[in-house]
Amino acid sequence: MQRPLIVSKNWVRKFAMRNKLKITKSTPIEYKRIMVNEDIVKDFFITLKGLCEEKEYNPKLIFNMDETSLQLSKSSTYSVISPESKKKVV
Repeated sequence: MQRPLIVSKNWVRKFAMRNKLKITKSTPIEYKRIMVNEDIVKDFFITLKGLCEEKEYNPKLIFNMDETSLQLSKSSTYSVISPESKKKVV
């Protein structure tokens, strides 16, 4: 039986440094995003599918129009590992 791999916080920090990654805390989501729940997301995709069929849109040509992510959890922050850049992590 294989033992689980356990790494220290130092290992993660050093791995990020070696690979030019940045460890940051995400920013809390605003109130309107907290109100999103699974039913709202499902309804959105049902509506989107119907619109694609009605207007004959090719789903492969639909792209994200927002640079933020969908976060269903209401917790305030997460640790995020990303390439080193000046771009804000949400």
